[in-house]
Amino acid sequence: MKTKTKKCLKWKAVPLGCLLLISLPLASTLGSIWLTRPKVDLPSDRRLSWAQDLASHAAPPADPREVTISPMTASFVLPEVLSVEDATEWGDGWILLDRISGQIHFLHPDSGITKTLGGEGEGPGELQNPVALAVMDSTLWVVNQRGLALDRFHVGRGFGARLRIRGGGCQAGLTKDLSVLPGGEMFVLRVCPSPLVGPGTAFWERVPPDGVLEPHLVLPLGTPGSRKLHILRQPAVAARGNRTFLGTWDTPCLAELRPDGSVAGHRCLPEYDRPHTEEEDRVSLSDRFRTITRLGFLPVEIPEHLPWYDRVFATSRGPVVRRVRGEEERDLVLLPQDGRGTATRRRFPENTYVGERTILAVRDLVVGTQIQVYPNPWQEQD
Repeated sequence: MKTKTKKCLKWKAVPLGCLLLISLPLASTLGSIWLTRPKVDLPSDRRLSWAQDLASHAAPPADPREVTISPMTASFVLPEVLSVEDATEWGDGWILLDRISGQIHFLHPDSGITKTLGGEGEGPGELQNPVALAVMDSTLWVVNQRGLALDRFHVGRGFGARLRIRGGGCQAGLTKDLSVLPGGEMFVLRVCPSPLVGPGTAFWERVPPDGVLEPHLVLPLGTPGSRKLHILRQPAVAARGNRTFLGTWDTPCLAELRPDGSVAGHRCLPEYDRPHTEEEDRVSLSDRFRTITRLGFLPVEIPEHLPWYDRVFATSRGPVVRRVRGEEERDLVLLPQDGRGTATRRRFPENTYVGERTILAVRDLVVGTQIQVYPNPWQEQD
């Protein structure tokens, strides 16, 4: 779940990935498979507004306090790990989702990789374009095949079953994340492209046993009637206990949701000096997509700065956001209930994950994947 969007600003030619990023919503009008349903039967308090619920709240004026990270407790270079698409803490270690190899790796900070499940393919127990994972007790779920399937694994016995997921807020959506709530209820976060040019709609949807998704909450990713492609407006979600935190990368606030989907409050990042895109890069971006910019489909003001954050992690102390400090640099900010955040002094790579006890930092190297494990500084303060 790495942030690739901003890298499009640095290339002199238009890479295929960037072209797809812009053209996907345009292509959505060519077939009914991408159409967002015009009506979703949800109460009004489960229909969030991007402008009112996320973009209109003032950020706290005080800078976050700094917290020092203790020295790392483990470091590995793992040639068998080709990529890390997602990771979650489990027991004393971590579970890594390897998108390229289609494998699930179990990492222990004392001994490295201790077990591997899966493999690249479409058969039972095999993964192809996996998106996200979540674990509860000894059961592991993986969003497989770009959101078309949900695979269940048992940590000790391997593959269990595959559930085909369908329906929901749109006939086909782009799955972004997966969460398991107390009692075993599973939810997926999906983005449904608009039937017309525009940023689309995010749905937080329950996954029942039959796989027919039930929309639990809806968040339009733009203002009503907007035709513009907000290429940095991506949703982020994290759930723990009876609270879910939902926001978008380009807003400083997360909505704190109750189990019924209604908003209980907001957690906001304080303002900070974000790294700005150079003027020449913005002009270059506009020139590359001259036609859609001229038609008003691409708001040039959106790529002027990088997003506030690109991932949320839920911990017992509160949500932790992975905040953008540079193209490939992140720090971590805890957003407690008192409104003043606590930020790590150390900068981490863009592919970093926060668990209850430890932090996992991932870097891609020529010889493999570097994994570093750090203590969670907020747990150390207890």
